[in-house]
Amino acid sequence: MRVYPPPGCHDWYKNPRTGNCQPIPRHRESKDVLARHILRKLQDV
Repeated sequence: MRVYPPPGCHDWYKNPRTGNCQPIPRHRESKDVLARHILRKLQDV
């Protein structure tokens, strides 16, 4: 995955194989539901 740093409160990660992008909050901790959602969006299918 590659990081595309925007000027906001999130970083954007892109899966180079699928082209899927997902914003990732810059908080130290996130809820498990959010983490699972992010992983599902970026997985290779």
